[in-house]
Formats: sequence, structure tokens, C-alpha cells
Amino acid sequence: MTDNKKTVAVRKKRKYSKLGCNECKKRKVKCDEQKPECWQCSHLGKKCVYNQPSNGPPYKSVKFVNASSEDIYSTQSIYGSNVNNKGNFGQEYEAQESSNGDIRGTPIQNEALSLDSQFSDGDFASVLNDATELANELVTSMIDLPPMDTTLTGEHIPQLPGVQNSSTSWENISKELYMVSELELYYSRVFYHKVSFWIMPFAPSPSKNICNEVLFDLMIQINRQDGTQSSCLQSAMVSISAKYLYNTTKLKEHDAVRCAFLKKTITQLTSEFDSMPQDHLLELKIESLIICVLLLTLDSSSFKTNEMRIHLRGASALLQKYESLTEQRTSSFNDIMKKKCLLLAKAWFTATETIAFMSLVGTVSEESVIDDMFMLGLYSTDESILKHMGILYPNGYNIFLGHSGEVMNQLKLIMKSFMNPAAVDPYNDKFFQLMMFTDAARNFRFVDNEFARIRVGREFLSSYHESCYITHKDEIYSIFDAMQQGTTECAFIFFCMIYLKLPLHCSMIQNSSKRIWDYFSWTFKNDQLDIAEITNLMDEVESGTLMSYDQLSSKKLGLASKFIIPEMLFDFRCMMYQAILLMCASLLQLDNILSLRIMRVKVLAFCECLIENLGAESGKSSVELLFKRWRLLKEGKILSAEDCLKNDAALPFS
Repeated sequence: MTDNKKTVAVRKKRKYSKLGCNECKKRKVKCDEQKPECWQCSHLGKKCVYNQPSNGPPYKSVKFVNASSEDIYSTQSIYGSNVNNKGNFGQEYEAQESSNGDIRGTPIQNEALSLDSQFSDGDFASVLNDATELANELVTSMIDLPPMDTTLTGEHIPQLPGVQNSSTSWENISKELYMVSELELYYSRVFYHKVSFWIMPFAPSPSKNICNEVLFDLMIQINRQDGTQSSCLQSAMVSISAKYLYNTTKLKEHDAVRCAFLKKTITQLTSEFDSMPQDHLLELKIESLIICVLLLTLDSSSFKTNEMRIHLRGASALLQKYESLTEQRTSSFNDIMKKKCLLLAKAWFTATETIAFMSLVGTVSEESVIDDMFMLGLYSTDESILKHMGILYPNGYNIFLGHSGEVMNQLKLIMKSFMNPAAVDPYNDKFFQLMMFTDAARNFRFVDNEFARIRVGREFLSSYHESCYITHKDEIYSIFDAMQQGTTECAFIFFCMIYLKLPLHCSMIQNSSKRIWDYFSWTFKNDQLDIAEITNLMDEVESGTLMSYDQLSSKKLGLASKFIIPEMLFDFRCMMYQAILLMCASLLQLDNILSLRIMRVKVLAFCECLIENLGAESGKSSVELLFKRWRLLKEGKILSAEDCLKNDAALPFS
């Protein structure tokens, strides 16, 4: 190669054997046995210790027994009569598909799924933690790379064929997944119809959910590129889909699949890092790496530790690298899809980081990153693409985030102030600027409404977004506006408690908490109130007898069906305001004790709905936080801002 051409550093391939040091065995990665320290231990700063070799395969494949795979994974078992004899969704279903209905169908029956003794009883948690530990190390090793030349010549960038049919219906996507196994196709279908709404609850339907378009396109391209039937992205999607089915059906078979494919995801990620230099990996596979890290963040509810923050940091670093690579990119391959992937990942990260910040466990500490996070509204450089993706509406409402540009400005200013709370503001300029943003956010209307109850006539609703509203007993409510106002008040409460140091019981905190409740109270019904049951339940909570969701669930009270309006019982849009109701229920005080207890039990019913009907495991952590805070308030304890706001367990969204 001539001197005037840039060269690409190629990492020397390491040789592996069946032996290895203890640290590599613990992390289930290959060891090059370079004594006194192997590459992995040297890279991670670990002590390298060698023992006698152990026999036996480290990873066993998934096997299904006592039934054919066709019987076990028939679509009929999930979707019931909406599936025709060929295993495809009928035209009637495709025409009526929506995020609002319950199409889980009946649980799978008479199945015996075995993992060939790979996991013993009680070992699932250790498998998940081992996988996540390795994922954290992979992310850390990736984001701490030394400076290197990432310029690739043409021969390093494969020119890949595009998806032949760009339609996002499942029928067309499944045709492109001809290389996928029957098992993984089954869970991919679950992802398409259900789990994609975990990521974007306000999407109107599976075929109009940009998450499905981007993630399945990316999966297909990666599989074609590598000539494989499975990728780390595909395995991550299968794992999270199996988690959804386990959470909603309680069938252990799905939990076993979930564990196996989470482990497979990490194994494939490790293989990616071993197979090529990391600068090549970032150029060729960075889209799937970002989505994998975000999917791991979505799965963090299982652990109740600090993994979520590690994944978020990794996602932030990857996004910054991706944007720098995008600016330098010369490849003509599917540039529009790469841009969509970047914007989807940015919106996903921003939504997650915002919730983490409001829960006092945020990860961002640079103003430039905060500025970039909220470049998702009107007047941004990507405004036209965001509108084309169906994320941004002409009035500035971002349906992925659940609020308008006015709220973005409010949150951005608060997050920047949090970075330097001791900064001098002698003339209160930032305070009044925040009040201006807050007032603008409060005055925003997606549709004319009063506390979410829409005031325009039905004949005008056809011009509004189909997932904007819901009808209950001849009244129509704007979910988009409830989310807008709830987020605005939560941000204001956060500012008051963290920066102004206002106490929980002050009128400003209570007024905003009450306004939140007034915007969401329509979600609940009052026709099955049992005062004695509510009194007994809250007595147990306040006395400390009830401390966990499992204890509450064992009572079999059926709170969700009693208190949630039927139209919202299986509606993924509930997930958008979990964090809002958690803050509201933690803070709101009412003079009438019975009214306060009814409100609190309704929020418990909401959490039960999230957990049992939508598979949102984080609802359990929300219940435990509420139990703790209500008990302390009953004891007369003075709660600090951290006591009221901090959530270092499973955040709302997972």
C-alpha cells in the first residue's frame, strides 16, 4: 500500500484452546491463555488465575420434547381464530390490527419444553446476571476504545441488496425471514404484534409502528450480510419476546427460551468482537449494536441493580460514535434506513434517559449530549424524516416521547441546570426562562380538551391521530394531551423539589400533583368500589404487613378489572404514563382520607394492569416503592426529595 493512502489497522487473530483462566470461564468467553495475563483479563484489569481444565460443554442447545415444533409454536396458540389454516393472519385481522385490543389469546397448552438440563430450578437469575455482566464488559470495552482511524476503503463495505418488499405488514416481513428458524420466527411474530409496543406504545398499529420497519429491516440485512440464520439482534428480539410471553402467560417454557436467547445474544456479541477489528465492527454493525444495547436496557427490570445505567451509558457512547460515522459515511447502502435507525435509537435513548433523570439515576453529564438528545422536534435538521417516520406531527408533538417541543425545551433546561446546581444566576434568568417554557407546555393542545376530555365533535376526530384518543361511555379522552400535561407537571415538580428545595406538602407540589391526577382520573372507574376492602388493604400497606407485589397478588383481589376502564385494560398506551402516576401517587395528599386511599388503590390497580396484562415487570418495583413511601408518610416521616423521587430499581418502561 502506498504511503499516501490510509491504512486500516488489523488486529492480530488470537489462537484459542479448550482451556482458559477462571475469569474467562466465568464470563463464558474464549481465553488466549497468554500468561501471566490473558488478553481478556489484561483488557478488563482482572487477576488472571488458571485451574485444572473442566470437562463438559459450556453451552447446550435448546431442545423441544413431547410435541412437534409445529404444534408448540403454532400461531393459533397466541392469536386464536385470527389465524387462518396457512398460519398467516387473515385479511380481517390485518385490516383491524391495533395496539388497543387484547389479542393474546389462550395460553399454550400441553407443552413440555426442555433445555436439556442447561438450567436447573432457581438458576435462571444467575444465568441472566452472568449474561448481563458480560454485556456490560462488552459495552465498556467498546466505548473505551483508543483513538483510531475508522476510514474504510470500498472493499471493506459490502454492498447489500435492499429488502425486496418495503411493506411493513407481517405477511411481507415474514417472507423476507425465510432464513429464520421456526422457533425464532414464532417469537419474531410476537415481537411484531406485541413487544414493539413496549418500545413505542403510541404507535397506531403494528404495520404503522416504525420500530417494526427499522428493526426487522435491520435484522434481515444483517442476516444476509453474514449469510446466517440468526444474529445478535435477532436473538435479542427473541429473548425480549419470550419475556413478554412469560410475563403474561406465566409459562416457564417461555422463561427458559428467554434465558437461552439472552445468553445466545451475548455469545453472538462476543463472537462479533472476536471475528473482526473493532473499528470495522463499529462501521459495519453499529446499528445492530445500538439496538441490542437498548433492548438490554428494556430488559433491565429483571435485575433490580445498576445494569440499566451501564447500558444507557453504552447506548449514549454508541450514538455519538454512530453520528460521527454517519457524517463521514461514503457508503450508498440504504442510507435512508440508516438515518431512520439513528433517529429511532436517539428517540428511544432520549425517552429512557429522561425517565432515568427524573428518577435521579440519569447518566448524561454533557450539555452537548443533552442538546442532541432533544433534536427531535420542529425546526430540527431531521424534522422531515421524523414526520415521514410517523414520530413527529405537524404541530410538534413527538409520539415516541409523548410530548411536544415545548416540553423538550423545559426538560433540556432542567437537565442542564442539574449538571451544575450551584451555578450563579443572579437575576433569576434561568428560573423565568423555565417558567416561560412550562407555561408554553401547559398551553399546548394536541386537540381541544378539558382535563383530557375532548370537546370537539365526533365528526372532526377523523382528522386526528387514531391512537390519540379513546372512547368510554360516550366520552372521548385525549391520551396525547394527558401525557403532555402529566410530563409538564412532573418536570415542574422535579424542579421545585430539587432546585427550589420545596417540601412535599407545599401548595405548589400538591397543586401540580392534583393537576396530574385530574388529567388521568378518567382511566379509572368507580362502580365496583368496596370501601371495606380498600380500608383493609391500605391498613395492611401502612402498617408494613404488605411490602411487595407478590404479597399483594397472593390476595387475588383483581384490582385491575375492578378499577381500570375496560378499554384500557390491555392497552399498551398505559405504559407511557407509568412514571407520571408513580410520581403523582407518591406525592399527592388529600384532606379526605378515604378519597386518598381510593386514589392509591386505583394506582395499585394500574400497576397490576401493567404487570399482568401488558407484561411490564417494572410495575412490581413501582408497587414496592409506593408501599414504602406510603408507610413512611403514615409514620409521620419527613421525606426528602430523594425519598420521593429516586427509583434505582426497575424504571418505568421495562
